[in-house]
Amino acid sequence: ARPRRVILVSALPQYLVEPLGMEAARTTNEAYQRALSGRRGRGTYVIPHGCTTKILQ
Repeated sequence: ARPRRVILVSALPQYLVEPLGMEAARTTNEAYQRALSGRRGRGTYVIPHGCTTKILQ
């Protein structure tokens, strides 16, 4: 499995989010800019209401 980079838009501080394997961003724009940096054309997914989205594999 390839590692995934998950950026959570939240007011939670980074030190609470990091142990869960995610990065914290304060705004959607900040998260989007971070997600695009260094991607070189690879896919980026934005999942609104991610806490209620069911992901099927």
